[in-house]
Amino acid sequence: MPTRVSAPGDQPLSSTVVQSSALPAQVESAPIDAGAGPGAWIGRQIDDYRILRTIGAGGMGVVFLAQQRHPKRLVAIKTLHAGLHHADLLARFQQEAEILARLKHPGIAQVFASGRTDASLGLVPYIVMEYVEGSALLEHSGALDTRARLELLMRICDAVEHAHIRGVIHRDLKPGNILVQIDGQPKVLDFGVARLTGDDRGPSELTSAGMVVGTIAYMSPEQAIGEPGGVDIRTDVYALGMIGYRMLTGDMPYEVTGHNLARALQQICDTQPTPLSRSDPRYRGDLETIFGKALAKDKEARYQNAAELAEDLRRYLNDEAILAQRPSVISEVRRFARRNRALVGAALMVLLALIGSVAISTRFALQEQAQRRQADAMIGFMRGMLSSANPVFAQGREVTVREVMDQAQSTLERDLADAPAARARMHATLAETYKALGVLPRALDYFDAAIEDFALAHEAGSGLELAQVGRARTLFESGRVRQALDQLELLTQQPGDATTPPRLMASLHLAAALAAMGQDERARAEFDRGFTLMAAHAQQMCADCVRDWEPRLLVWAWARRAAFERGAGDAIAAQRAAEQAWALAQAQLGTTDPDVLMAATQLSLAYIDNGRYEEARGLLQTAYDERQRVLGDSHWQTLSAADNLALALESNGEAQAAEALFRDALGRAERGLEAGHPELAMLKANLGRHLFLAGQADEAQPLLADAYARFAARLGDSHPDTLTAALNLAVLYSSQGKYDLARPLMEAVLAGTEARFGPEHRQTIAALSEYASFLRGRGLYAEADRKFEQAWASAQRLLAPGDSERLRVLYQYSGSLQRQSRFAEAEQLSAKLMTEVAVARDPKAPHAILAPLRHARSLMGLGRRAEAEQLLQQLNQRLETEGDAQMRQMTADTLAELRAADRHAD
Repeated sequence: MPTRVSAPGDQPLSSTVVQSSALPAQVESAPIDAGAGPGAWIGRQIDDYRILRTIGAGGMGVVFLAQQRHPKRLVAIKTLHAGLHHADLLARFQQEAEILARLKHPGIAQVFASGRTDASLGLVPYIVMEYVEGSALLEHSGALDTRARLELLMRICDAVEHAHIRGVIHRDLKPGNILVQIDGQPKVLDFGVARLTGDDRGPSELTSAGMVVGTIAYMSPEQAIGEPGGVDIRTDVYALGMIGYRMLTGDMPYEVTGHNLARALQQICDTQPTPLSRSDPRYRGDLETIFGKALAKDKEARYQNAAELAEDLRRYLNDEAILAQRPSVISEVRRFARRNRALVGAALMVLLALIGSVAISTRFALQEQAQRRQADAMIGFMRGMLSSANPVFAQGREVTVREVMDQAQSTLERDLADAPAARARMHATLAETYKALGVLPRALDYFDAAIEDFALAHEAGSGLELAQVGRARTLFESGRVRQALDQLELLTQQPGDATTPPRLMASLHLAAALAAMGQDERARAEFDRGFTLMAAHAQQMCADCVRDWEPRLLVWAWARRAAFERGAGDAIAAQRAAEQAWALAQAQLGTTDPDVLMAATQLSLAYIDNGRYEEARGLLQTAYDERQRVLGDSHWQTLSAADNLALALESNGEAQAAEALFRDALGRAERGLEAGHPELAMLKANLGRHLFLAGQADEAQPLLADAYARFAARLGDSHPDTLTAALNLAVLYSSQGKYDLARPLMEAVLAGTEARFGPEHRQTIAALSEYASFLRGRGLYAEADRKFEQAWASAQRLLAPGDSERLRVLYQYSGSLQRQSRFAEAEQLSAKLMTEVAVARDPKAPHAILAPLRHARSLMGLGRRAEAEQLLQQLNQRLETEGDAQMRQMTADTLAELRAADRHAD
């Protein structure tokens, strides 16, 4: 939101954050002998970690439990055994640590840090990981029913798929590597350990006295025979099938343990899994088919990734047709009966099976044929679209994503003319891509086309609803908040399950739209409802959603909640929400992800509001640099980051750098954004305010007036952005002597603030004090005093000593009394101001810095010039490194006035 210009230096301050650097690790106390075992590490300190005990050890390495000091928490530290520190293994260990650190998923034990430490053996590598407390997978699943076991397996699949997407294959998945926390969240441990411990060297190294030990029982055939280059993500799919089979039956699908190595390998490679139904007849049918496919000996016949396995499990649980094979007529009838028990009796089920078989078979054949045509059409269209980037056809010219998409528009209708459902999904995909590129009008066009195509295809469900949510968010980002709100309200009020992914998205987007429209009570209630539903229905599969849809939605929503709380004047609640967004973003999304950068921006703004300037500056600089690199110079998110960084530079006293960045960003916004985009208004408001504070009121006035008109038209008279813009414009008009223009704006600010926040609120206190200052400037002292008294009485009731608004009221009220030569009363307030500055939460706030100046003037009025001069000299010395030029000039002028008075007295 724009910042206000009510008094000199009223804007927030910030400075650069110092990030902790990666320092070389050191081990305290005596060196460790090469022959020493893991026990020699107990009690030692590695950097910030003290080793407590051994958790486990294997042939290659050992894992310790350790206590981290900052932050204080238990962690697991993995290192290689003494004597295994040759160069190639150290390099592989470090490379693995870097890969694993990129995995951010609630189902994967997180890597926090890695390093090397000198233990008299050379460089000893270590990896610091999340310490997971929980029950063993098989122990936990043994107490669950079949549905709960399969849902748990789906969550494990989701975690494994997250790793696969990022190029990490586990290669040692087994129940022993999976723990289940008390909240039911599974945690996959030791990702990538097989790569470190030598599984690719062949099974012979996993034997002891000719017998198979360890994890060979969960190996895939290609692992067991040591097939060169044969291990890929389908190897982990096989292990997931083995784990699920064990969870359901308590047994292995074929006997491996107890045999010698040769016999074990033969079992893995040749013996078909025992059908699930042998363990429980209820598993016969689709579930048996799913695990048969997961455990196929030929990896080409398996599910090709973990997501496919999870999707078929979801379909099974929802009584939908699985993908492993086309369902038979009887199984389809049975599914229909299970979904409609009240309508279908046993006799009717038999009748349907006999009479309806021909019709159902025909329907499936037609559906399959239609789906094949649609799939072929989509493949053809994608082939044609991507061929435009082929160097042969592009004749050596580099083709951008935007150009490829623009060229695709002309062929889309032709290639998918008879496949409206496929065309709808392509339209929706293109719409999302255009939105991400910041081309919002084109995104809206494609969302509209997608919605029309879903209607033509008579297809309702997640695809259509996701397109509707995407359209609403595009309207929101375009500044057309009212239209977005209307569409989201319509979607959330439609009958249907409120807990599906599209409906959850709609609920939280509705909360953000309500907040932007100033409907605070409804916004807060909708935020609370949305977060509650998300927590109760976490980890849902969504085939039509973007990857990581759930953490993305939560990060976005918590960031919007933080912005809402800032607008509502609750800086503490804003910081809590922003920290929630930032924690989720760091844990589950990549460090340069746009949603992570958005969370960083909101956290930095909350830090500024709470006086944590150094931390804010570092976050803003990173957010701007990354958005510029990833999204380009003219994307609205890049411009927003530039706007916020310029505010931080300005607050840190870097006025010239701030103005240059404001002007550059506004120029890019005027060239690249549509006229109604909210970021355009924000840049005008903040550049106008900056120019006014720099003494360039004539240039600032049209910018501030334009911004105020845009905010009022889009958001209404009582929205915080509108109120701030109105206040800034009123202060400017007052400085120009245009009081007839300023007073209606000041009154509108006070009325709008009271209407929005009520009479007992810090924002209303601030508005009262600002209005009183305006009246004082007009010489209307009696009226000004009444407003000041009202503001100070409320501040004493509602705000703690040292609160920034209390300091503001004391500063302004005492100044008004000084103007009236009521120095004794002024001194009481300015002395109170000095006392509260000592306990100020934000000692670098402008009114805290200038408190000695205000008190010195009270003392001067009472003839206590020596005390006043001492205060001013101390302040003058402080301002050599703090404050801005205006503060220094004000202090110098007051000192000169004091000394002139001394000479006159002499």
